Amino acid sequence: MIRYRIDLTGSRLRRFVQAGALATLLLLSPGPAPATEATWNDYLDHAYVYAAADVEDLRSLLRRATGVIGRSLAEYHAEVFPVLSARNQPMSEASIRRKAIAELLLFRTGELPGGLSAAVDTIDSLEDRLDRHENRYWFHVIHANAALQSGDAEAFVDQILGLWLEVITPLEVPFETYKTLALTENGNAGFVRSLPHLYESVARMILVQSQTAALDGDIDSLGAIARILTDERVGANPEVIPVEATSKAFLDHIVARLDGPESDGGSLSFTLALVAAERAHQIARRRLAEDGFAPATEAAIRDSVAAYQRALRNANTLQGQVAVYSRALRQLGEVHATGERLGVEVDVDVPFSIDRALALYDTLQAARNGGWERLGYVDQGREAYLAATRNLWSEIQDASFNSARYYMSRRDPSGGIDDESIVNAINAYSRYLHAFERYQGDPVGETLPDSAYFGAYLAARGIGDGVLFFAGGDASVDQLEEAITQYRRALSFFPFDRELWATLAVALQRSGRESEFLAVAKPVADHIVHSRHLDRWIQNHAEWAEPLESFRRAFENDRSLIYLGFADETKLDELETEFARLKKERVEIEEAIAATRIERDELGEKRREVHRLAAELSGENDGPTPPSVTSGPRSIESRTIAQLGLDLERLSSSGSRLEARIDAIEESLPIFEATLGHDDMVWKLAAQRDHPVHALLRRLAEETGETASPSSPSAAIGSDTPWQALQSWIGGTTR
Repeated sequence: MIRYRIDLTGSRLRRFVQAGALATLLLLSPGPAPATEATWNDYLDHAYVYAAADVEDLRSLLRRATGVIGRSLAEYHAEVFPVLSARNQPMSEASIRRKAIAELLLFRTGELPGGLSAAVDTIDSLEDRLDRHENRYWFHVIHANAALQSGDAEAFVDQILGLWLEVITPLEVPFETYKTLALTENGNAGFVRSLPHLYESVARMILVQSQTAALDGDIDSLGAIARILTDERVGANPEVIPVEATSKAFLDHIVARLDGPESDGGSLSFTLALVAAERAHQIARRRLAEDGFAPATEAAIRDSVAAYQRALRNANTLQGQVAVYSRALRQLGEVHATGERLGVEVDVDVPFSIDRALALYDTLQAARNGGWERLGYVDQGREAYLAATRNLWSEIQDASFNSARYYMSRRDPSGGIDDESIVNAINAYSRYLHAFERYQGDPVGETLPDSAYFGAYLAARGIGDGVLFFAGGDASVDQLEEAITQYRRALSFFPFDRELWATLAVALQRSGRESEFLAVAKPVADHIVHSRHLDRWIQNHAEWAEPLESFRRAFENDRSLIYLGFADETKLDELETEFARLKKERVEIEEAIAATRIERDELGEKRREVHRLAAELSGENDGPTPPSVTSGPRSIESRTIAQLGLDLERLSSSGSRLEARIDAIEESLPIFEATLGHDDMVWKLAAQRDHPVHALLRRLAEETGETASPSSPSAAIGSDTPWQALQSWIGGTTR
């Protein structure tokens, strides 16, 4: 992420040109001449105010001056100096200096292609008059521009150092003294008062013009001058140049970066190149967002890539290389994300590989117990080293997943996902998961960000999805087994994804193992139910405590867990309808039981009454009856009563079973419903690296050591055999 944006060419410079240059021209010109009497001599004598401006601002200023004077600088140069040269007497020192300045300005605006070479020849004719500070100033400025044009970093440094030591330093006597001298007849007084503008000019040549010219070389020696310029120099004289019109803010930013954790050991060359690359990256990012892959966007991306490559060439330490790769990977991810968003093929090349970034990370991670100082972080300390290591991993993670999602979004002419694209996506996810397995065992855990564990969930799920989509979705038994393994692995890192539970159930169904859902799901669910870290998290009412508690309750209940696998919002009405049907059936059974009991009781009472009457009529009640050795045939009433008793037992048994089902559903359905409406957790965690729940996920994974080896029917992808098997059936290359 670009955390600090600097505009090198915006309104700040325009304010400088307007408030600084024009005001100074009025204040420092020889006298209050009316506008009709203004000449190019006046503007050229004070060109130190604006000569270092950006090209467009310089052109704008010269156009305004043309309107005031009545003829352009090109016309002035073409008309005046040939006449002066044709005279018998040599041109004056002032005229030679003005001619050289005019040629420099015309070259910079593009009006005189050979102007720079001519300016060098012209100013060299004053080489015997460099005792005058003004001559020496323009001598070094023009030669510095020539060095920029030829890409000679060493010559540029020599000219800027000469300018500083031979012009600036001799003028750095207390400024109030020079103000006093300016009132005398001292010939240098006017130029001495220009010192604030000279500071500004030097700052802009070092910070801006060197990067505009894409100077590719070592200018670290100028870092000392940049630091000195921040010490009561640039922006220290607001009565001459308003602070907001100076480059003070940008200068302070650069010097702060020199002392920061991404300075390549304090290298000015690298820092300026990286800042210039960041600016080019911002332009490319804006064009990607607004115009997609328009020709101008692709050109901006190529410019940004070239700028990052230049910064990488200037990196002398691993610290600098890591800083470049962290940003270049972000651009790689932005390019792939745009391709996914627009549904178009990515043709532009960003030649910064994730494999190389992982190699850099490996070097960083290996130094965690000693030696990190030698990587460039000795001045910034261990915390800066650790922060850079974690940030590089985060950029690797984002770039990997943006790339994988782009490939999974590609469609063949029939509308299906192309197998080659699926292989590319699986390889991107697998590379991440393979790297994660190598590094997550660090017992201290300083070099992996917390979000890496959520990344492992995304990678494992991505592999599973790719496996199921491969070959048009016609997965083999082995492929289904691999998908189940990866889905279970993903749930071990992030079990709060309802959609993934359902996807796991689908994979089990396709393999004919849907009856094993609980056996596969319970170990993951039990881990969450019994987690001490999650319990403390919920008890402390931390982030997302309520939805996490809803999931934990669902994991405690087998029926709710089954709902997670085989139900969703679309089936909720069906479940509630079924629940209502069961309750209605319970009422019907209760009514049937009551009616059967009444019928049985009535028949029993009727039978007893018949027996009583029969006994009275037969005199049975008058004396003892000898015992009967055989029983008579059962009456119809007795048989009916016996059948009703059996019916009651059957109805009671059915009612008990139904009551148990209703009680279970009555308990589990609300628990399942409480897990609905939280599907955005996945997207929020994917978008926020620093979300507090990332820390919880890390502790959950470390709590049981689940990250080491998933207990599933097939081995983890980190082991060699399944890794090779996976690569073999997708047609990839074993890494």
